[in-house]
Amino acid sequence: MDTAGLTRYIEVRDARAALSAQDRKLKDEQEALAEQIIDGFTQEGISSLNIHGRCIYISTSEKARPAGGDHVAAVRALFDAGMDQLVTLGSQKMSAFLRATPPEGRDAALMAAWEVYESCSVGCRKAGE
Repeated sequence: MDTAGLTRYIEVRDARAALSAQDRKLKDEQEALAEQIIDGFTQEGISSLNIHGRCIYISTSEKARPAGGDHVAAVRALFDAGMDQLVTLGSQKMSAFLRATPPEGRDAALMAAWEVYESCSVGCRKAGE
């Protein structure tokens, strides 16, 4: 058996593991920085800033999840509201419904079963795009 191939396999496996660990560490740092950016932008009352040829911006979207984690009640509320077509797609479809329906057009019993929250994320693109 060719041990060079085995040796290279071990090297590649170890390198991938090291990169994976580094990626997790960088992701954690990026998430912490994103929280700081969201807080800072909110305090300053801005939604974007150009720096080093990049545009850092805040993206917000309204999302939904079963209130109190009670999936059964959330599904029941969808059926009761005549929105059983949303059941198969769950919270993503419900979030899309919320984006498309103004608050005054939402069924109260349905909304009691779903927790509505705003999700913020930080994005980055080349400035001027």
